[in-house]
Amino acid sequence: TTAAASFPGPIYFADCDGRIEPVKKEFPNRDDIEYDTFTDFSKIIEKKNEFLEKCPYKTIIFPDSLTFFVEMLVNYSIDMRGGSSKTSSGKEHKKKGTISLLEVDDYMAETRMISELLDDLKIIRKRHNVNVIVTAHILEKELRNMKGEITDTIQYLIAYGNKVVNKIPAAFNEIYHFYTEAQIDPRISGKYMVRTVSVGKDFAGTALPGVPEEFDWTGKNFYETLMGFVKPEGVVK
Repeated sequence: TTAAASFPGPIYFADCDGRIEPVKKEFPNRDDIEYDTFTDFSKIIEKKNEFLEKCPYKTIIFPDSLTFFVEMLVNYSIDMRGGSSKTSSGKEHKKKGTISLLEVDDYMAETRMISELLDDLKIIRKRHNVNVIVTAHILEKELRNMKGEITDTIQYLIAYGNKVVNKIPAAFNEIYHFYTEAQIDPRISGKYMVRTVSVGKDFAGTALPGVPEEFDWTGKNFYETLMGFVKPEGVVK
């Protein structure tokens, strides 16, 4: 999120995490960062539809983050089917105490909504010549055999249906994997690093010429650091 806030302005964040104020403190001299914090799924969709018609920003982060966007989406799906709704099999919806459990229709709603979001973000990008950024969190999962032994580990974007989110990076030209690198001395803060190519389980990619496979942006402006690597013929607006 902090890296996204370094892109050209004016910038708009569709905030689903509730953590934009700390980001604005990182850029005290910028007065072109705007945001709305969403807790109502229908409201964030209304904002997305608004941008389809008109987008006065140079950069939009929509959503920030995908992790909490899909949580809001699934909660909305559960609310819409209500306590007396039924599954397609005709059985009453499942509960654990007073908590409604997820059903197949909720996963289907997530898949459909993310596909629609990606399609509309492409339209916004082309129609209004705006930078479109999506942030997401990664979860690492251990794979075990029948004996309970760890055989491998995989990484995926956090969502309820893992298949649909796996296609999200394919919709973007630039995919950056951010991580921190711990220091030997615990009294020293870790480095903020980014990968621009896939390394092992870390998926990433870039179409910008001259950008290194990995670089340190600790204490730096991410966008300026990134563009500093780009060869003149590869500079983008």
